[in-house]
Amino acid sequence: MRFVGVDVGIKGAIAILDEKGAIIHIIQMPVIKYQFSKTSKVFSLVNIREIRSAVYPLLAGQKCFIAMERVYTGKGSAKGAITSGINYGRVWSALELSGNSVEVITHPSQWQKPMFKRYAAEGDDTKSFSISAAAKRFGEQSLIPKGSRTPKDGIADALLIAEHLRIRELGV
Repeated sequence: MRFVGVDVGIKGAIAILDEKGAIIHIIQMPVIKYQFSKTSKVFSLVNIREIRSAVYPLLAGQKCFIAMERVYTGKGSAKGAITSGINYGRVWSALELSGNSVEVITHPSQWQKPMFKRYAAEGDDTKSFSISAAAKRFGEQSLIPKGSRTPKDGIADALLIAEHLRIRELGV
């Protein structure tokens, strides 16, 4: 059984847990630079081929629960909103093509509230709360990717989304 949590952003991640809550794999969101035409700006797009090669083998033959947050563009540029929407669709499609359905979490509080409370998270904003809760549950080292020195909130969010699914589905 696999529980997959996805933080869709360019600085996001995909986390896969087993039924006991052990980390099977974490992948920072793979990104490629893409230019739609010679005159257009360069966009950062999620590399769905890399998602496929890293994630599909770990899901094969397993009952899977996959969840990702709905994208909120907030205040920002039109380019940012377009890129967010494109990447959201790319990640969703890549995961659906694994043969599993993907649950969309319509508001972050659906997983944040129970996870922050369960793991007594501390912080000043949702990013620091997420890092605090994930560090208490999984250990701070699991939040620090190779080549970095600091925990990443995208990894923390992905892990906590996967953990939220695991707890909800197994009733633990």
